[in-house]
Amino acid sequence: MTNKEMTPEVKALVDKAKSEGHRVYSVVIAGEKYIYRSINRKEFREMQEIMTGEAETARLASAKKREELMKNNPDLTENSQEIVKLDYDLEKEAMDIKDKAEDKLVAVSLIHPVGVSENLPAGVVNNLAEKIMEGSGFQATEEPEIL
Repeated sequence: MTNKEMTPEVKALVDKAKSEGHRVYSVVIAGEKYIYRSINRKEFREMQEIMTGEAETARLASAKKREELMKNNPDLTENSQEIVKLDYDLEKEAMDIKDKAEDKLVAVSLIHPVGVSENLPAGVVNNLAEKIMEGSGFQATEEPEIL
């Protein structure tokens, strides 16, 4: 999208992001054009802290349930249906935390269109999150040089 194709409102948001030191990109996903900005180290750490906290809360809750189950049912093994279900629930919680993190990342970085909608095609948020991370320096664009 060129500057001429942007509305004045979108151009102002792009200019603001650039003035704050962010790189701004546009990409077409599922036939729709998205404009997004990079995240900085502070934003990344804040999101990472939230995700880590949620993951630790889920892990501790699962460990407590496991301990109670084992205490009340000494014959249970790691392969018992109840224990396997706890492991499954923890994995599901981890996937939910990852999805929420992608939603948050896109919500912070997406300039246009504004907002993440449940009506978007299923892969848009995931693809945007990957592009935002790439644009924020999380993927090397060149092979390291041997010195």
